[in-house]
Amino acid sequence: MSISIAIVEDEKNYNNALKKVIDYQTDMKVIAQFFDGNTALKNLYDLSPDVVMMDIQLQDMLGIDIIEKLRKGLPQTQFIMCTSFENDEMIFNSLKAGAMGYLIKGESMDKILSSIRDVYNGGAPMSFSIARRVLSHFERNTIEIKEFEELTKRETEIVEL
Repeated sequence: MSISIAIVEDEKNYNNALKKVIDYQTDMKVIAQFFDGNTALKNLYDLSPDVVMMDIQLQDMLGIDIIEKLRKGLPQTQFIMCTSFENDEMIFNSLKAGAMGYLIKGESMDKILSSIRDVYNGGAPMSFSIARRVLSHFERNTIEIKEFEELTKRETEIVEL
């Protein structure tokens, strides 16, 4: 059984390059290509792919918004962001929306293919720079909370809220 994949990417050359490389694999198949968000929103429910490769900044909407709208209706579908954005807001909004992977465009095709397999098998693939940012974010939050050790438990709860 092959992994079914949909690509949502408005840059036609990148979209087509992904399709060619993915379709060359024996264990995966691109079942749909979308070049805008609205078309993807209308059709992804019916296709129910195993994995969606999603760009963040489409011409007509954000990929993050597409994931938020589709996530509950496609619980078995795994979303991987494949984008050029490396800022914390885009990363965390993508993950909060339900993306299980976050890759930076420019990753090798081997990394992209292994990430598709990883997310399909329950993993959470990320570009190394993204994983580092996520870990740093949680490290900062831990440090900030430790600064309130002199407060009572209730005072700490109030400050955290």
